[in-house]
Amino acid sequence: MIYQIKSHNKLLKHRSGAKNTRLHWTAYATLRLPFSKALCLKRVSMLRIIFMIAVLMITGCASINDSEFGRDKSTTIKMRTLMLGVWCGEKNHDDGTYQKWLVTRFPDGTYRIDFSKVSPTGRKESWGEYGLWGIRNPIYFTAMRGFIENSNPTPADPTDSTFYDAYKVVLLTEQEFTYKSYTSGSTFTIKRQCSANKT
Repeated sequence: MIYQIKSHNKLLKHRSGAKNTRLHWTAYATLRLPFSKALCLKRVSMLRIIFMIAVLMITGCASINDSEFGRDKSTTIKMRTLMLGVWCGEKNHDDGTYQKWLVTRFPDGTYRIDFSKVSPTGRKESWGEYGLWGIRNPIYFTAMRGFIENSNPTPADPTDSTFYDAYKVVLLTEQEFTYKSYTSGSTFTIKRQCSANKT
């Protein structure tokens, strides 16, 4: 298009002999119309591309936040609420020993576990631990901060990696909570009420 204008200019100059002869305004008006249409189409195409990119970014971020990394806040908040309060775990060992533990989780992110054990001969033992806990669906984690013996707390070594645990939530309802350790692979189930009361 531009090449044609220049060629036409040269032709006019050659015929008229004038040095500064230009195209008539009607010629420019005729040439400007298709160019403006092309420019308009180009802008529309760019807007469509930008819109598509924005949609992909929004949907992509939503899928990453909610699914891949478990950042569904509403679900996590519901799970955290269910986990608060006192839960009971118990186990009958093969040697006849009965063990029970009461887990109390507080809203401020702290917890306490009171363990008790009764041997087949009737001997009783009790101890406890305390620390921090949290939930980010589907991960439940604890950081033990100390032991409790004879009602006396003893701080634990914060550099000891065995005092930090992460679990995958397998089942969580108002009455039952099952979780699996990422390190040992062991599965634990605790309930709102113990089925037996031997201690």
